[in-house]
Amino acid sequence: MAPMAPSTTDPRRGRLLASLLSDRHRWLKFAALTVLLLGGGWHLSWRLDRDIVDIGEMLADPDAHVGQPVMLGNFKVVAIRGDEAELWSPWTPALAHPCPAELQVGDAVSLRGTFGADHRILADTWSVHELLWLKKAIGLAAMALVIGLVGFELIALRRPRA
Repeated sequence: MAPMAPSTTDPRRGRLLASLLSDRHRWLKFAALTVLLLGGGWHLSWRLDRDIVDIGEMLADPDAHVGQPVMLGNFKVVAIRGDEAELWSPWTPALAHPCPAELQVGDAVSLRGTFGADHRILADTWSVHELLWLKKAIGLAAMALVIGLVGFELIALRRPRA
């Protein structure tokens, strides 16, 4: 049998992960992660705030917003009349048409469409949020996990180093 060739693995390969998980420069890593998360959240909220006009503003001055794109998220269907659905959220009610046949009263929906001259939304796409309770539970669990990890990290930062 021929002798095996010497190993060509780089000894520095595991150093990056080890340095990220070490206690060295913990405050710097924590601050960098916090800035990254806050910056990403700010950027997303800035984009959404810039691109989307609130449905309440459209209903307050409907003639100025005719033909403007609309995106409604997480509205509840409270009534269906023919091909029109009456939607409700804690902020404002809205009317949308045409209503898909499988839509039922009590469904949580999101939709995209255009604001019409009749003060209704001409819907292009409807999305029914199935298993919304499960999505909320997963979101709460993830939030609790993040808060727990941050709390654990803050406690660990206070412990004296050996």
